[in-house]
Amino acid sequence: MKEEISSILTPSDYSTNPTRLQTHIFTDKVVYRPNDVIFIEVLVLDAFNKTPIALDPKDRYNYNYYLNLEMKDSAGSSIYSSSNYVQNTTATFTYKVPQDASGGEYTISASNYYSVTPAVKLIRIRDYPRDAINIQVDLPVESYRPGDTVSGKIKLELPDGSAFESVPTYSFTASFETSTAINGSSVKSVNKNNLQTSLQGEGLFSFVIPNDTTQTLTSIAFTVTYEETVQTYSKPLVITQTDQMIIDFYTETYSTLVENVTNKVYFQAWATNKRADVYEFTNASLIAEDENRTKTILVSNLIKTEHRGKGSFTFKHSAKFVKLYLTFTSQ
Repeated sequence: MKEEISSILTPSDYSTNPTRLQTHIFTDKVVYRPNDVIFIEVLVLDAFNKTPIALDPKDRYNYNYYLNLEMKDSAGSSIYSSSNYVQNTTATFTYKVPQDASGGEYTISASNYYSVTPAVKLIRIRDYPRDAINIQVDLPVESYRPGDTVSGKIKLELPDGSAFESVPTYSFTASFETSTAINGSSVKSVNKNNLQTSLQGEGLFSFVIPNDTTQTLTSIAFTVTYEETVQTYSKPLVITQTDQMIIDFYTETYSTLVENVTNKVYFQAWATNKRADVYEFTNASLIAEDENRTKTILVSNLIKTEHRGKGSFTFKHSAKFVKLYLTFTSQ
């Protein structure tokens, strides 16, 4: 949601131009760093009916729609000013934050010279240094189960886009709370050290989540080394416990299954009953049971999520089925 602060603008000539205007200052975000570009939009509306203003290009009162923009730093010193006409009910401005800009709260104000009350907005500049290496870690799915193999990719880049002159190395570690204790500790850790990327900064990693972990969320901690630079990065890892997983099913035939024909069922899988984190899986099977608890495999190891926990499957329904459920194997 865009941040906004508004004020009422009143044209200077009430007798001939009684329209009261309301302005809103929008920025594309509220926190910036040195070298960022700030995109500023000043929206002008009719104050009474909140509709865009209708501006006749020949209107001799155009000065009421000519806006001046000023930016002040945290010390109150003016660092930028510009002017622009309102076109299609907005006036736009851009400003690039200098490399040596100091951190703090900056003020943006919009006004003109004809008794217009300024609209004011605060933004923040953070002058902490940028990362020496851009680190990106990609996992193919959004959640895993105990016993699953986690395989991912790491991608390193220098901020200026230049090539690596030598091969970067990286290490990673992940810790898991478990239900069994070894040597007095219930924490199991997996780690690998001194792995190398390519000269393009690309690398692979993999490890197995302990079968007895009780956690639902942990993180993979990476340490990247390039020449004299050492940088860390953390990647969240969602773990779905089978007894907490929730799957919502939606039949194509309005919550009913039709006997002796092929039915299509859509589903949404969630990591917990809070339905916040989606659950991805492959190689699931659809099992049916009759009144005698005789099991029939309707779909074998072919059911999987397609996108963000969503998927579908088809099967032929029978009147003798009293229970249908999915079973899972490790990913």
